[in-house]
Amino acid sequence: DYQQKYKNYCHDQQIVFKPISTYQHISSFAHAIIDKFSVWKNKITSENIDHASLSKIQKLANQNEGAIFLSSHYGNIEVSRAIGQRFGVKYNALIYTKNSKKISNLMKNIDTEYHKSVLPVQDFNPAMASVIHSKLENKEWIFCMADRLTESGHKSIESKLLGHKVSLPLGPFLLAYLNDVKIYNFHCYKKDKKFYFDIKEIESKIEKSRINRDLVLRDYAHVFMERLEDLIMKDPLQWFNFYQYWKENDKK
Repeated sequence: DYQQKYKNYCHDQQIVFKPISTYQHISSFAHAIIDKFSVWKNKITSENIDHASLSKIQKLANQNEGAIFLSSHYGNIEVSRAIGQRFGVKYNALIYTKNSKKISNLMKNIDTEYHKSVLPVQDFNPAMASVIHSKLENKEWIFCMADRLTESGHKSIESKLLGHKVSLPLGPFLLAYLNDVKIYNFHCYKKDKKFYFDIKEIESKIEKSRINRDLVLRDYAHVFMERLEDLIMKDPLQWFNFYQYWKENDKK
């Protein structure tokens, strides 16, 4: 599904198509998992990261402000979280417990401090919103995935990827809207055995107001997905999507 839509989109947009196979995609994912665990075992250090990318993290850390980082299943976010911690930043990763129980248990076996940087959530309810708000006021960083719905019953927001409609979780974008802090598109990808951080501030051209809330949220989602699409065009093998991402939308 993903490979075909990627191919069709390249054709429609007259973009050079990079042939990918299922084997290549799974192999890329396997290497990303190895890197994920390696960074927490301190086998991946600052030496493995592009110098300019490290400077970006240092610059953000020097601002000494709370911030929200919206990421996706592109590349390897674990690398950026661990490196950020080494700059003295207190970060928190929002993890959906139901979907990530196995991986969380593995991480706990590798790093006994892992649980201190994780905020387990089942939904973005008022209680969780209050906890997150407090952490942001304490100048901490919040990371969350924004490219995939975790439960069919969760509230969603519509956007597009590769020319087709997709449903995204509303929670991350609403979280960004409700808190008066900077919001960033944040991805970490690998190229020629080096890791690179792709960091871009998400700013809406629409003025924040109660009336415009839905428009601002859709604009956040559009900017977020637009950047993800750009990254997919650079290296389609690093977006780790292995299920019918567009299935429900295509049926509609």
